[in-house]
Amino acid sequence: MMKRVDVAYVLLYDTNKENILMVKNKGGDSSYYTLPGGAVESGETLEDAAICEVKEETGLNVQLEGVLAVSEAIFEERGHHTIFLLLKVEL
Repeated sequence: MMKRVDVAYVLLYDTNKENILMVKNKGGDSSYYTLPGGAVESGETLEDAAICEVKEETGLNVQLEGVLAVSEAIFEERGHHTIFLLLKVEL
């Protein structure tokens, strides 16, 4: 049986909607950029997870504006069925 993992990511534009905030992550010998976000912890709402991850990764306080997209992936090697939620936020 696969474990379900919920991941909340946020999309934060600048005031002119010309730039999107990304965070730099390190994995192994390389680094890469992603939207701020992460796994939803047990007992945590999607909204709380998104707000908390943005604060932890950027230091910014944000307010949710809504859900932009929902997608999923199956990672058989990990035994995970992951649900990705993309949320729009505002400073």
